[in-house]
Amino acid sequence: MAEFVLRPWRTSDLPQMRQLITDTYGDPPEVTDAFYRHFLTPDSCLVAEAEGTIVSACYALPGPEIRWPMGNGYSTEYLYAMSTREAYRGHQLGVTLSRRIIDEILDRSDCAYGVPASPGLFPVYQRICGTTPFTDVMENTQDRETLLQYPTAEATPISPTRYAALREEMLANQAHGIYPAAYFALMEEFGVRFLALPGALAAAETVDGVCHVWELLAPAGNVPTVAAAVAALCPAELYILRTPLFWPGEGKRRTFTSGRMREGLPTPPADCWLPFSLE
Repeated sequence: MAEFVLRPWRTSDLPQMRQLITDTYGDPPEVTDAFYRHFLTPDSCLVAEAEGTIVSACYALPGPEIRWPMGNGYSTEYLYAMSTREAYRGHQLGVTLSRRIIDEILDRSDCAYGVPASPGLFPVYQRICGTTPFTDVMENTQDRETLLQYPTAEATPISPTRYAALREEMLANQAHGIYPAAYFALMEEFGVRFLALPGALAAAETVDGVCHVWELLAPAGNVPTVAAAVAALCPAELYILRTPLFWPGEGKRRTFTSGRMREGLPTPPADCWLPFSLE
């Protein structure tokens, strides 16, 4: 039976770590390289090694600062890309790495959280990681023809830096996450368009005929007008609009993140706005 060594990643591990992500999730090397370039730090990955081979890995990335209107701020780290080589599954490596990395996160940060890829994974996160349903979003799916029937507004593409600044002005009185600049830089590299409209903001990416509006901020409730402007600039067949619960909007509420606070700290409200993921 193979003996496993659990340890922090090393530079010499990078080729195997990259291949493990490709084998598990299908991400091409250039995508993984961009993620490494923006996020990889000495504390951000634990690996399991067997006979000189990296057989499992789990990442903890710098996450947003969760801020309440009353001024509280909590540091977070984001669980990402848990993966194990197929031949080594069944040894509980993913469970062991996930639990260890969460313990390390909560020694240095206030919160560990992840974004389960499907609703059925929330119980898995709870069983393995001890995290529970954390924050919710509103999502609404519309086709292009429907959106273009609404009155539109002028949308101006802006830089990620400008978008982040306007976003903070808009969300100042709401519970939300302040994301590191690396998130916006990586999203831009992956083709996300950052748009400013009168009294609104949107971050949108089109993939395989679907435009994912990862964040649509419209405090006045003019979501259809903003969505129509996005549709005019970003041709697609379908549009998935993600909006916060605390402003007017239509759609289906769903739990988006699974998290765990350091002992003794309060859990943020369910409508705390944490819309971005790297999945």
